[in-house]
Amino acid sequence: MANNEGTTSSNVQSGEMIPVPILEKGVFRFDCSVNDRNNALPSISFKNPKDRDTPITNSDLNPTYTPTFECVKEKRTVNIELPSGTSFYGTGEVSGRLERTGKTGTTSLYQSHPWVLAVLRDGKALGVLADTTRQCEINLSKESNIKIVAPISYPLITFGPFDSPTDVLMSFSRAVGTVFMPPKWSLGYHQSNRSDDPDELRKIPTKFREKKIPCDVIWMDTEYMDDFRCFTFNKACSIYLKSWFDRFSDPKSLADYLHQNGFKANWMLDPRIKCVKGYFVYDTGSERDIWTQTSSGEPFEVTKRLIGETLVVSKMANNEGTTSSNVQSGEMIPVPILEKGVFRFDCSVNDRNNALPSISFKNPKDRDTPITNSDLNPTYTPTFECVKEKRTVNIELPSGTSFYGTGEVSGRLERTGKTIFTWNTNAYGYGEETTSLYQSHPWVLAVLRDGKALGVLADTTRQCEINLSKESNIKIVAPISYPLITFGPFDSPTDVLMSFSRAVGTVFMPPKWSLGYHQSRWSYDSDARVREIAGTFRDKKIPCDVIWMDIDYMDGFRCFTFDKGQFSDPKSLADHLHKKGFKANWMLDPRIKCVKGYFVYDTGSERDIWTQTSSGEPFEGEAWSERCVFPDFTKSEARSWWASLVKDFVTNGVDGLGNDMNEPAIFKTETETMPESNIHRGDPEYGGKQNHSHYHNVYGMLMARSTYEGMKLANEKKRPFVLTRAGFVGSQRYAATWTGDNKSTWKHLQMSIPMVLNLGLSGQPFSGPDIEGFIGNATPKLFARWMGVGAMFPFCRGHSDKSSKNREPWSFGEECEEVCRLALKRRYRLLPHIYNLFYLAHKQGIPVATPTFFADTKDMGLRKQDNSFLLGPVLVYASTRDDTVSKLQLLRKLPEGIWTSFDFDDYHQDLPTLYLKGGSIIPLAPPRQNVDEAKREDDLTLLVALDERGKAEGFLYEDAGDGYDYLNGGYLLTTYVAETQTSSVTIKVSKTEGSWERPKRRLNVNLLIQTGSVLSVCGIDGEVVEVKFPTVSAD
Repeated sequence: MANNEGTTSSNVQSGEMIPVPILEKGVFRFDCSVNDRNNALPSISFKNPKDRDTPITNSDLNPTYTPTFECVKEKRTVNIELPSGTSFYGTGEVSGRLERTGKTGTTSLYQSHPWVLAVLRDGKALGVLADTTRQCEINLSKESNIKIVAPISYPLITFGPFDSPTDVLMSFSRAVGTVFMPPKWSLGYHQSNRSDDPDELRKIPTKFREKKIPCDVIWMDTEYMDDFRCFTFNKACSIYLKSWFDRFSDPKSLADYLHQNGFKANWMLDPRIKCVKGYFVYDTGSERDIWTQTSSGEPFEVTKRLIGETLVVSKMANNEGTTSSNVQSGEMIPVPILEKGVFRFDCSVNDRNNALPSISFKNPKDRDTPITNSDLNPTYTPTFECVKEKRTVNIELPSGTSFYGTGEVSGRLERTGKTIFTWNTNAYGYGEETTSLYQSHPWVLAVLRDGKALGVLADTTRQCEINLSKESNIKIVAPISYPLITFGPFDSPTDVLMSFSRAVGTVFMPPKWSLGYHQSRWSYDSDARVREIAGTFRDKKIPCDVIWMDIDYMDGFRCFTFDKGQFSDPKSLADHLHKKGFKANWMLDPRIKCVKGYFVYDTGSERDIWTQTSSGEPFEGEAWSERCVFPDFTKSEARSWWASLVKDFVTNGVDGLGNDMNEPAIFKTETETMPESNIHRGDPEYGGKQNHSHYHNVYGMLMARSTYEGMKLANEKKRPFVLTRAGFVGSQRYAATWTGDNKSTWKHLQMSIPMVLNLGLSGQPFSGPDIEGFIGNATPKLFARWMGVGAMFPFCRGHSDKSSKNREPWSFGEECEEVCRLALKRRYRLLPHIYNLFYLAHKQGIPVATPTFFADTKDMGLRKQDNSFLLGPVLVYASTRDDTVSKLQLLRKLPEGIWTSFDFDDYHQDLPTLYLKGGSIIPLAPPRQNVDEAKREDDLTLLVALDERGKAEGFLYEDAGDGYDYLNGGYLLTTYVAETQTSSVTIKVSKTEGSWERPKRRLNVNLLIQTGSVLSVCGIDGEVVEVKFPTVSAD
């Protein structure tokens, strides 16, 4: 790339710098040496500093004009010779004539712009930027020559030559940013005056208006301050004023006066803060160690002659440089990012500059880009401890704080007192105290005693410890530096989760059929068995939408193949299922058998797709008694290769795909995964080439992404459905998930609710357990109870191990079969409401299922309640304990307000009790066997529960249930309201959204009465429907 490797010495080195194309075609970066390039300080002038440091490949490598350099120790002198007749401009704020040709920029004004615009004789132009903040000399005294001298190494950036100066400036602006879009009033005339007399200031706008001289802005200079103290107003009287009233006792009144007369009120600040104890700016700055320091580490002070007092100058961050083997502790300085209330913290400036890219953020640049329109003072600031590379962060919160989230974890809902380790693990048969499961979410949702909430994300893919054992304290330890991101505190946990989702992305909009019931087993081992299962569901009228084929469909466990004996015609099987109203879903895993002649292995080897050992060879691990290789999903080439395999596979009638064993799980190893020393050749945006310890936790997520993208390639008019076992923060953008290899026990049934809820509180709202448990055998009672609550989870699938007894809903006798039928009919009747919740999850990041305390976040008595949960305004109280538990232990606590129980004339002790919150309206569907049976003209039912005011509100979101027409307005969003009149309740449409017309359909309204009865009436959707109260006899 360049000559002069290494640093320069006292000898002079001269030569020609080698260009590196950056940003866009025609833009080049030059450095005096490779060492200079590697050690260059970050760019402050570039809008996105990484643009300066990231080569591009689709560019010409031969710039028209190449500078030469001379290096003496640290001093750098650059010369660019241009054609005769070149004129020079730019160089920023300079006095003198327009053309800078013949000038030397050693004089200094208020601003510095180490930039030259060279206009050639033929009208073309070249831009030259010395990207250094240090003092430098720009010498244009020699004809058609640019000479720039600086006391430190720096990158030189050239733009062009392009066809015109305008083209150069447009390219330059794409690098350093364009001007902010100004408020239009700022383009008017501004009048400024250094006066401390508000009476005189009031006269100025009056005169402007009397004389009809246009003006928009009046400026107040520093005399408005209380003794030149920034952020204060002078409220003292002065003998110099014509009146003895206070000078600026009411700045708001002055501003109001100006506004009433059509002026804006602008005020001046400067960075010099007076050293006066009791002055709030000085005191808070001193407490937070804000001041610029002397070389000895003391706050730097100067004397302002006009004022005659000592001042200090503020700084932006502390801890310059890397940490050493000594322990460094202190308070991290916040950087506001993304939106108001979101802050990034790093242990040092060096950590911030060298942080690996974010994989969890939907747009990684959001994490690295400060915003300016935000409060710079977070409510809670972490402290840190750095020992070599290890980083320990502590956040102290008020007493009474409850902790949730931390992703996929077993045990109780509230995580307070627990310690979790983020390391994706094949946790077969996990227990209540297992500390690492299949997914990693280094995220904590802290709910304060007053109901407000704070979110904390350790944005690292490495294994870390989340220690919540100390009361109201979050401690996060990782073996590498990482940014810590805080969200809030905001008014509610929902607000935190919505902000979090704007950072890491919301759940993909699912195809509606995926919200139905899924029947799966490891494995239905033949085409005939699958057809039998599908036929029995329809014969017994038990609702179901999806049949899963696990890995036994494959030819010798080879992904993307079919067993020619048992699954000889997969397309015919898929067609059969489709005719009966089922979708055909199939399982894949990342382990590719090392068998020459197997097309997946051969093409992957040809394209160099596999994860490597530390010595650079393809890593081989064991699965199914054979050696396997593993795609390196961190590489775009590998993801594209996998996506193309998925695209071809889908032509067999595949509707959805599952990704299993993608932690990745490897047999016959102590760690049950690949060595941490393995090498992934990741894309630059993921962190580039790193060992497996960096990419382990995102391996499954990137596999899911590849599968999702392959399904989109197969049919861009359908929404992909991908199910993944392993995941990380952000996985919800690509896939739903299940909670792994659970057991058929009451304890695992009880754990399933908090597991689903904490995944939802960690950004993944589309989850559910293996209903009835994967391992072992359930009793009929346990199976019935599990189906009862499982039918209410966001993801609803029955799945079991091949060593267990049959696990279909009819496998445990007639009574259990009836409970399963009732439970699934409930789900299908509630599907319009559940689809509403997924619409909100996709649009706003609100979880589909939330803890009961979300109904009243201040109620400490609800914080630990984990045998119930909310589906929006519907409260689900589940029977998750066997009948030997005393009734006292099963007592139910309802949130404050009106909660009315309801059912569908399907009461059974094994089904959860359902309540609707007062003030709510939810949509219901008629009973059906699968989602595709639904038609827009079908009857619509609204279930209504009034609040204390006799009112209620709710909505119905309708679209095609698949595809992407909804993004272009192809939907109907209807808001319904109910209001109590003298002797009736009216239900009507209050507003609509979307381009769809309302179908002609009957509207059934069921009004819940607190006495337990229901008032029902029929009408036409879109018209006012009236429910009359029964008349009370005078007797």
